[in-house]
Amino acid sequence: MNLSPSSSSHSKFTMKLLVDTENDKVLFVEASKTVFDFLLNILYLPLATVAQLVDENGMLTGVCNMYRSLQNLPDEFFNSCYQGLHPLLPPSS
Repeated sequence: MNLSPSSSSHSKFTMKLLVDTENDKVLFVEASKTVFDFLLNILYLPLATVAQLVDENGMLTGVCNMYRSLQNLPDEFFNSCYQGLHPLLPPSS
């Protein structure tokens, strides 16, 4: 991965959201692979551990919600290229 400013590759972050404005909730998200990879990489940071410890009223609520959603997502929703996802999740008992 080339992170230099002179890199010629540009990635688009595209998302479509279905929002319930009455209840202020996102009901459905369709996102490009670039967006999903970006969000997944956020969870590879030490924030993934912190997100487990912060309560619902903490300032990391968005990260906590994303982490919880990821925990509840069935494996069949992931491509085989995301098999490295499991280190993000706590071991099942």
